[in-house]
Amino acid sequence: MSEDDGDLIPVVLVKQYIFCPRIVYFSEVLGLKERETELMYEGRDMQWAEDRRDRRRKRVPGTGLEARGAKHGVLYVSRRLGLAGVVDLVVDEGGVAVVERKAAKRPKRVHRNHLYQLAAYALLVEEATGKPVMRAYIHYLKSGDIVEVTLTDEAKRHVLWIVRQIKSIIWEERLPPYSEKPACKSCGYRWICRQL
Repeated sequence: MSEDDGDLIPVVLVKQYIFCPRIVYFSEVLGLKERETELMYEGRDMQWAEDRRDRRRKRVPGTGLEARGAKHGVLYVSRRLGLAGVVDLVVDEGGVAVVERKAAKRPKRVHRNHLYQLAAYALLVEEATGKPVMRAYIHYLKSGDIVEVTLTDEAKRHVLWIVRQIKSIIWEERLPPYSEKPACKSCGYRWICRQL
């Protein structure tokens, strides 16, 4: 793969890079699949059920936004940004808003990887619509909480830096250094990570 390929980085890789840069190497360089856990299956089912409910609703819960005309699960692609991703929900009512669903309980504070995933989606939607994303939300399905997230220009610039780092790992086939984190225990690549 060369730098000129213009390969698009899936937004989920932005989230995974923040969680652990080695995931990018395992999935994109070695072509390994993450071992799916019961929680992953449960999360997919929760997301699917919530999407079906959202399509019937008049308002997006916890946001005050009109649900009519909302776009559900739309793929956004930008060659200029080098990104592509499916946004759970986009509402264009008095300014564009994006909603990302997480099959989890609300944490004490928004996780960094989720913040940058949301910022990446905002960049894609802004480019596609030509309008700024005025509001961004994370809907935590297990607790039912919806949290409004402030997306700064700095966060959006950081996403572009992350995209460059991801491309560098892929193009150079470079394994990032190992670092033990509490989250390693639940990682779907744990089986190989310590072997390399």
